[in-house]
Amino acid sequence: MTESTAVFRRYTDLASLLDMLHRRAITLLRPDTWDDRNDRLMMKTYADCLELKTLLALCLTSRGETYHHWKVFTDKSSGVCIHFRRDEFQQTMRAAGVKVKKVKYLKLDELVAEDHPMETLPFLKRFGLGDEGEYRAVY
Repeated sequence: MTESTAVFRRYTDLASLLDMLHRRAITLLRPDTWDDRNDRLMMKTYADCLELKTLLALCLTSRGETYHHWKVFTDKSSGVCIHFRRDEFQQTMRAAGVKVKKVKYLKLDELVAEDHPMETLPFLKRFGLGDEGEYRAVY
């Protein structure tokens, strides 16, 4: 699947888009509200190990739309796809102290703790989800 070098896509619902436009701000969310339990556990482990008081994140993709993007990341009746200019988004996030990195998809036998420093945990996912082409903005 081809990746865009020009845009990030954010799949969400209409209410979130309207809020973003009204406030002229992007909201990063608490990972403990995410649908994927493995993602929630990975982010909780990261936050606990680093004794973080706050951990917020935003999921994006550089790939074209798939059924998975619409099913998992949007509300069924009011889903929207927001396009961000990739370079400008990354610069803005960096200036705000937010890390934006591509997610690395690993097979089970590659999930060896010693092979992955703690700071990479928010950017690791299961191999089976690789079609997402996810990037994460993590604060």
